Amino acid sequence: RVASLSVSAMASLDAAQLAGATLNALSTTQLGGLTAAQLTNVTAAQIASLTTPQLQALGDDVSGLPAGAVGALLNLGNLTIAQLGALMASQLQEVQADRIFVLSAAQITALNTDISGLPAASLLGLSVTQVDALSPAQITAMGVKVAALSPVAMASLDASQFGALSPVAIHALTGAQVAALDAAQLGALTARQADGLSASQIRAMGSHVVALGVDAIASLNSLQVAGLTPAQMVQLGTKASAISPLALLPNLTSDKVDDMTPRQVLLLGDYISLLPVAALSGLTAQQVDAMLPSQVAALGVNISGLSAAALASLDKAQIAAITPAGMATMSPAQVQSLGSGLAYLSNLALAFISPNAVGSLPPGVLSSEQESFLTNKEASVSAEFTAGVGLSGSASLSTPIGTVSFNASAHAGMQASAFAQGTIEITGNSITMKGSAGASFTASVGVDGSIQLGPLGVHSAVELRAIAMVLASAECNFGPGGVKIAASVCARVAVELEAKVNLTFGPLQVESKAKVYAEAFAEAAGRFQVDDHHLAAKAGAQAGIGVGAEAGESISMGGVTVTATAGASIGYQVGVDVGGAIGYEDGKISVGQSFDLKFLIGIHIDINLDIDIAELTDFAGDVGEFLTTDVANYANVAVDFLTGDFADNAMTAINAVEDTAKAAAKAVTDAANAAAKAVTDAANAAVNAARDAANAAGNWIRSI
Repeated sequence: RVASLSVSAMASLDAAQLAGATLNALSTTQLGGLTAAQLTNVTAAQIASLTTPQLQALGDDVSGLPAGAVGALLNLGNLTIAQLGALMASQLQEVQADRIFVLSAAQITALNTDISGLPAASLLGLSVTQVDALSPAQITAMGVKVAALSPVAMASLDASQFGALSPVAIHALTGAQVAALDAAQLGALTARQADGLSASQIRAMGSHVVALGVDAIASLNSLQVAGLTPAQMVQLGTKASAISPLALLPNLTSDKVDDMTPRQVLLLGDYISLLPVAALSGLTAQQVDAMLPSQVAALGVNISGLSAAALASLDKAQIAAITPAGMATMSPAQVQSLGSGLAYLSNLALAFISPNAVGSLPPGVLSSEQESFLTNKEASVSAEFTAGVGLSGSASLSTPIGTVSFNASAHAGMQASAFAQGTIEITGNSITMKGSAGASFTASVGVDGSIQLGPLGVHSAVELRAIAMVLASAECNFGPGGVKIAASVCARVAVELEAKVNLTFGPLQVESKAKVYAEAFAEAAGRFQVDDHHLAAKAGAQAGIGVGAEAGESISMGGVTVTATAGASIGYQVGVDVGGAIGYEDGKISVGQSFDLKFLIGIHIDINLDIDIAELTDFAGDVGEFLTTDVANYANVAVDFLTGDFADNAMTAINAVEDTAKAAAKAVTDAANAAAKAVTDAANAAVNAARDAANAAGNWIRSI
């Protein structure tokens, strides 16, 4: 019946009415009158029944044919060039490989970028002639499906076609395809495309790796460099020098480190900390001499990987940068290699030298002040256990505006320690006494990452911690410079999850952090300090069980740092803690205020402001002029206050105390023997009381 309809009548039929029609009974004129919209319900059986003239009579726009109907065509080549060009990617999804290999080069080209719709299995059937006919745009549109091309077909791509492969498509190539690439193709690989290479693909290049361009080699990251075999490194020859130091670091051995130039070591920056400890032993004295003090500090505990000869070449600035943790890991022989340079160590770093190392030092190496510091002023005992694992990696990406560096790491570990220490220091008419004791356990797991582009840097970190601790400390200082009295006791069990993000852009530094926690705690603390440069007071006591959250922000720029933290908690808790401080010393002003209040619901606020006048005055022209007038005047007022009336009153009080002390001196001498026994008895009583209190606190915590 449909065959008897006129062309105008055929135009009135919808797609559903044509679905059951006998299309092969229609004339070419009738078929030519059908629109793309009318073809949307044509079945595979209907399209397969048409002759070539009838198929071509459907007209140029066959975009309405269903994918099943297109896939049913026994010979896709029976379509005209215009019809092939009208097909969309979605219509080619069911075309089998045997329907593709019959297409001519011109017909392949006619499919345009819609060739991406062909199944991967069908692309495998493309011949070298057909692949040669693909335009760069078609290659790009195929995306990861290029991995379906045969190795022979892949090797036939010309420079323009190969350059059209995206990094993602490069990453999808099989080892056989990569091995088939010739020197011209590998030489045309851009740095952007090289970013997509995997370690296994680089190994698959074999000796052809030498064909890679310098830019491509320079873009390789550490994971890609790990794919290079020793033979390939040799084959690269002078091109190997183009490999980024950051990419080499995690893969270097001591013999490879020995081959680096001093400038290459300098260019590593703080990332030198990524070098394996075993590789550090390959650093020579000349290489170490090129390191900045900040690089020495960045090594941390890994500094123990340096040889004695390398350590002996450190200058005073480098030695002063060695961290306490780094000193603690050095062997006696390594400490001895520092020789007279030990004089430049900070007292804190000096305190971490092992007793064996100190005992092995020749006479006269340490100054009299250092020997006094180590032997006469401090008594301590401690035990510590630390274990952990870590993983880090880095990568870089070249962009039109510069190179972006990526770094990431993850860690898990635990630490347990117990300690007790006491110090008495008498200098002139000043006396300082300090004592502390405690035990702690911490287990943590965390990840962090950073991105650097020119002066812009972003670092983020997340860490989960479990904490248990008991701590008591006290400090007392009396002298003409002022008075400081502080004491605290704390017991806490907690689980914390903390996240923070750091942003740096030139002189601007911003840190945002947030923390959630659950804890059981009991603490009390008090502090009073007044001297020529500081005025501070703090007092409070808290106890309870609760959960809470807090957030903090820190902004630093041009010598001004503002830090604010606020938090809230809820639970069975009660307590209050209030503190404040103001100070001015060495051109630096500091102001701080903290407040804690807990009664079932708790709030916490902590605000600090630090101003470095010297940095402010150099910060910028107009801004510097403003800061050197208003802020400097304010600083002078603060100095006048602290060193004027305030200091006069303080000296008056001190003189009165001194007169009273002289009058009482004889009485103190007469009572000394009696006092000694009384002090001994009181100390024993205090120890017993502290032990009873600790047992009571432990029983209370266990009952919770």
